[in-house]
Amino acid sequence: NDDPSVRGQIIYDLAKRGGEESYRIIADGLKDEEMGVRVSALNGITAGDKQSIKLLHQALNDSDATVRSVAQEKLKEFGITEPEN
Repeated sequence: NDDPSVRGQIIYDLAKRGGEESYRIIADGLKDEEMGVRVSALNGITAGDKQSIKLLHQALNDSDATVRSVAQEKLKEFGITEPEN
């Protein structure tokens, strides 16, 4: 979809469903050119499992400060305060 708000909502909704497919959806969303879509992808992460944590750590290197901040807050929600080694 060409509308970033629609893309973001779709990614968020699909990511919230969980399961293996959600990791690919979140990873794809984190590659979107629009910051809002990347934030929506992060907000779709609902569990602190290994794959989700890996995606959050990757988002800490995003070019946008808002995306990095949201990733940091999500990591804190899951009790992770140390950077990935």
